[in-house]
Amino acid sequence: MSADRPSFLLAQAQTRLRFAQAHDAVLLLRQLLAHDSAHVAALELLGHTLSSIGQAIEGARFLCQAYVLQDPAAQPPRMRGIAFYILGDIAQAREVYRQWMLAEADNPVARHFFAAFSGEDVPPRASDDFIRETFDSYALRFDESLRNLAYRIPEEIAELLARHAPAQARWRVLDGGCGTGLSGPALRPWAAHLCGVDLSEHMVQRAQLLDCYDQLVVAELGDFLRTSGARYDLIAYADTLIYFGDLAPVLQQTAQCLAPGGWLVFNTELQQFETPAGFALAHSGRFQHHPSHIAACLQQAGLQVQACVNVTVRQEFDQGVPGQLLLARSPA
Repeated sequence: MSADRPSFLLAQAQTRLRFAQAHDAVLLLRQLLAHDSAHVAALELLGHTLSSIGQAIEGARFLCQAYVLQDPAAQPPRMRGIAFYILGDIAQAREVYRQWMLAEADNPVARHFFAAFSGEDVPPRASDDFIRETFDSYALRFDESLRNLAYRIPEEIAELLARHAPAQARWRVLDGGCGTGLSGPALRPWAAHLCGVDLSEHMVQRAQLLDCYDQLVVAELGDFLRTSGARYDLIAYADTLIYFGDLAPVLQQTAQCLAPGGWLVFNTELQQFETPAGFALAHSGRFQHHPSHIAACLQQAGLQVQACVNVTVRQEFDQGVPGQLLLARSPA
């Protein structure tokens, strides 16, 4: 290909886009990249064009290719690590987080994701600082992001409850890790009093806008369970326990806060291959749990499983993330 050929193909693709000929532009850009795979402008244009015609996952990969070819000094390390992760280059992502952690030893996000990609110094649960920093900054776009990931755990929880415990609007209900309140409307039919608790103040502020909760508390879940003094007929954890590694402590605390015969409903992300611990911190930064660990922790807490169904927690890179939705009950 002559030196000016890439420029010609890029100009032709841009012309096609001006005339709404996106598919022709894609062919031209693919032709260009077959000869110059590191052409940043072509990678970016192809990424945006594919996204515009409904091929968002493939488009994201081209955008990530363009991103990692550019000056890392001008990029947030969190985003650069994500780009390598999307491209499947785990070693490069790990190195990004290692360098970030060395540069900012006290940064909880750097520490958490280096642990996720290296397997070193994995915490027993996501730290309070990691949760605050991650979700305070995520609050405004949280709901839209989950909708784009085909997330429907609150609806799944409501459907499971309806099959086993018909709505009666007379229970004390706790939405643990309530976030922006996505589960609030799903839980409300069971609640005479609905309490939401979350560690992220900004997420709780969003939940307040729903006018769905009778009480909202900014607190770490374990601290709240230990000190609230309340007993609940129903406790729900929607995408909450994925930030805990060993589930035994939090499930024991949960059992102590359930009224006799009280219900617990929660979801996990599944660990496909059992490790000695029974859980692992995935590259996503979320913990995944093996069914044997979940069952053992529930039994240890004295909670009896009433139902367990396989669910798709969310879509990630155009693939479903497998999980379980469990309903358990304390002794009457």
